[in-house]
Amino acid sequence: MFAACFNSPAGAVRKSAGAVRKSVGAVRKSAGAVCKSVGAVDRRRKAFAADQPLLQLPLLQLPLLQLPFLKSFITCCVVVAASVSHAELVIEDAWVRAVPPNSRTTAAYFTVRNSGDKEQIIVRASASVAGAAEIHGWIETEGRKKMVRQHQVPVPAGAQVVLQTGGLHMMLFRLDPVPAAGELARLCVGVADQPDVCADAIVKMP
Repeated sequence: MFAACFNSPAGAVRKSAGAVRKSVGAVRKSAGAVCKSVGAVDRRRKAFAADQPLLQLPLLQLPLLQLPFLKSFITCCVVVAASVSHAELVIEDAWVRAVPPNSRTTAAYFTVRNSGDKEQIIVRASASVAGAAEIHGWIETEGRKKMVRQHQVPVPAGAQVVLQTGGLHMMLFRLDPVPAAGELARLCVGVADQPDVCADAIVKMP
């Protein structure tokens, strides 16, 4: 009798109703999952508004963001953004003193401007035409001037440091090749834990 009942139109309706109830249950489960996700996202948003460091946000713990390529992409974007935000030094008005072809050293001059709100300290220098580059200054001892290497050159926030004849300057050693007047040389300075800041300098007579 029960088989006959389920083979009847009424039985088919009961089967359809059961399928509908299962579908409704599945929809309710999905809606619950969506609500949980929305709540999690809202908590992440509040955490971000509280100025927490981006890489420490629990948002990165969401299952989708655990995919290796997405985590790498997000980390890369954050690192690049950090690098750009710290690129506060700018080299301006750069030039290199032209010297005879058999010279092994020369000097370069430029202005370093700090557009940021924190002091930056230059700790290294380089040049495309030299085996080594150093920033030097002058000191006077016993009535005589002496050139001394400057291992650190502070550039105050919102200010500039001028490298010029008779003052701070960049010495270029082991020239190879010796740049001729009218050519360009690439000059770079760097601070700790940040990429170098570079500029093209014209080679000319003073």
